[in-house]
Amino acid sequence: MNDVTIAFIGGGNMATALVGGMLSAVDAKALSVSEPSGARRRHLAERFPGIAVHADNAAAAATADIVFLATKPDVLPSVCNELRTAALTASRTFVSIAAGVRIAKLAGWLGPTAGVIRAMPNQPALVGQGLTALIADSAASERVQRTVDALFASTGDTLWLADESMMDACTALSGSGPAYFYRFMEILADYGERAGFTPADARRIAVTTALGAATLARDSDTDLADLRASVTSPGGTTAAALGVLDAADIHDILSQAIEAAVMRGQQLDAESSKESDD
Repeated sequence: MNDVTIAFIGGGNMATALVGGMLSAVDAKALSVSEPSGARRRHLAERFPGIAVHADNAAAAATADIVFLATKPDVLPSVCNELRTAALTASRTFVSIAAGVRIAKLAGWLGPTAGVIRAMPNQPALVGQGLTALIADSAASERVQRTVDALFASTGDTLWLADESMMDACTALSGSGPAYFYRFMEILADYGERAGFTPADARRIAVTTALGAATLARDSDTDLADLRASVTSPGGTTAAALGVLDAADIHDILSQAIEAAVMRGQQLDAESSKESDD
């Protein structure tokens, strides 16, 4: 991928994580970032020596083969219009990591010559353990799709979706998913402190247990329900704890939470339509 040039429009936390991962696959000189905050631009330039940092979106994208749209959904219409007005869409592929905004809408903003790919990475990309869901329109060639897949693979795993309708669910499960596990670890660590452990030890217990369980599940072909059962002796401590969770209908609670995230993704698409009409 030494011949591909890349631009990021937006230099926030997720863009920073992706840039860090992708620099293992491309040369820093092939990568540029636009970011309105001067302090953030300085941070990016110091963290990633060799990349080009710009205040202007069009300047960052001017020579890029692939342009990553890493802005909030509510500013995407104006950003896309700016790039289209600057005649930057010819022979370029745009990869949007904005939650909720559909490919058809992005293609309409960017113009008929732009290839569009939607991607939903998640925060563990920061440590090379991310998962990115992807879906492309017909204007994005198979060669470009392979390149984009390889770029995201530098930050973790990739999953290509058969239908864009699955993206909201994947956003709720994977994009938002780390927060669910952080919340659970918070609860474990809080109890650990109340039980007398130091904050550092309580956090260590919660995080190491979560990491061990996730690693075992990842590396095993055993069904998740069977893994749970293997820890749950009849009449034992684990059974007592799970009994409380089941009595509170944790399955329904989490299902409702995930459904709320799905619905919010759909609302974001509607809100982006309103922004483009204003």
